[in-house]
Amino acid sequence: MIGMSYYPYWDGVDYTQNIAAFSSNLNDMGSRYGKEVMVCEVGGLENDPTNTYNMLVAVQNAVKAVPNGKGLGVFYWEPEGNAAVLPDAYQLGATAVVSSNVLKFTDALHAFGTFPYASGTYELVNRNSGKALNVTGGASTDGANIEQWGYNAWSTQKWQFIDIGSGYYEIKNVGTGKALNVSGGSLTDGANIQQWTYNAWSSQKWQLITAGNGYYQLKNVGSCKLMDVSASSTADSAQIVQWASNGGWNQLWSIIKVN
Repeated sequence: MIGMSYYPYWDGVDYTQNIAAFSSNLNDMGSRYGKEVMVCEVGGLENDPTNTYNMLVAVQNAVKAVPNGKGLGVFYWEPEGNAAVLPDAYQLGATAVVSSNVLKFTDALHAFGTFPYASGTYELVNRNSGKALNVTGGASTDGANIEQWGYNAWSTQKWQFIDIGSGYYEIKNVGTGKALNVSGGSLTDGANIQQWTYNAWSSQKWQLITAGNGYYQLKNVGSCKLMDVSASSTADSAQIVQWASNGGWNQLWSIIKVN
């Protein structure tokens, strides 16, 4: 087995700047030497648990994506550490100070749960455009279309994943309380994605498919098509539609915890 470490902090960059290179190294080690690979050390800043959470999810996804099942797992190095009590002021643990001699683990370690998006709220960012999923005009009505827009922390750009069983999820907007839905339950390419009060229709159920490098495809249960930015647009207000899988980056999404 080959053990690797990953510390974006020591490179002086955010994990989003080198996770793709790290994933490439994992794949290369596994294929070049025919060995299983494991991340034996990883850590992020204790005072930014949200970023550390997102980094840990991306690292786990990279390990899971190593071909032929050769990615074994991930260990956090020194999660119980805290800069306030360690003599070397090590900052890459995963605790917060509660009181004298009392620490607690931060939300960063929730990334090691069975499904990392089961709690909290998230922005969904398109890989091709770098823009976030948003309800058009901030409308609260059934049938309002879903678009992409540069992230501004609006409540209509924040989403929750509701586990509905069988590996499927309702994707619920924080601002409106409504669920992502394929317009009219359509089965055709190009059908608009909209919001609608949740009714457990198959057009409101979604499957998350790991695509590597921390990205996902969002597959609709009813149509078996993927959430897609129309015409691969990079502009604000571009419509979100469904389309058959074609390998485009406009069909890939990162899921970033915001609170």
